[in-house]
Amino acid sequence: MKSLLEQSQELADKVDRITNRERDVQVANSLSVVADSVANHLARSQLLATHLSVMLNAGVADSGHRPSPVLVGSLLKKIEAVRKRLKENRANLRQGNTWANCDNEAVGLTKTLEVDLASCWQRFVSEHVTDTSSFTTFRHVPACAGGLKKVDALNGELQVVIPVLPTSAKEIAAVVAIAAKARELIGKLRLGGVPPAVEAFLKNSATGGTPLSELSDEVLEWLRKHDEFLAALRVTAASY
Repeated sequence: MKSLLEQSQELADKVDRITNRERDVQVANSLSVVADSVANHLARSQLLATHLSVMLNAGVADSGHRPSPVLVGSLLKKIEAVRKRLKENRANLRQGNTWANCDNEAVGLTKTLEVDLASCWQRFVSEHVTDTSSFTTFRHVPACAGGLKKVDALNGELQVVIPVLPTSAKEIAAVVAIAAKARELIGKLRLGGVPPAVEAFLKNSATGGTPLSELSDEVLEWLRKHDEFLAALRVTAASY
């Protein structure tokens, strides 16, 4: 039978093992939290690097949109401090501000770049949206309504991609192609430089009929050159 002293020593050893095991679990959990954050930072940074590279190559963004060397240098110093703490005293990795400062600065830097690139992309896509505000009158004209509706649909496609940063040159080329198609449709409508009198005549004709008295020589001459509008005209004998 073991002596009381031997039993006491065994009990003490067992308590130490249990205590160390619990401490190891806490350390492991703490390191797991940091590991997950680092993985998220890496994935986000890699994706932003892809966005930046694609946009720089296409001229959507310029070198001025690269992360500031000063900010990058500051973050690198904090990463080095975390590495040192991990090497020397990993059990206390999250104690103090060493890891918290690194984590917060990484979040801030990537967020700044993300917002900057989003602004560049929104500006680029918006510049390729076809402005149809000057063609409001012609939406009532059958010869124009179909074409303008198609332009609206193309503009809608561009609005959808504004919140999604490009990851390849194909996505940027698609924006340019959509804009070109919209311009082609507008060109086929032949509405450039329409005289005010003609615009008023077409609007009235398409929304209820226009008096014959408004069919001036100017309007008649324009209609002869744009006979696709003739079928939709509704002309009344007199105004009321």
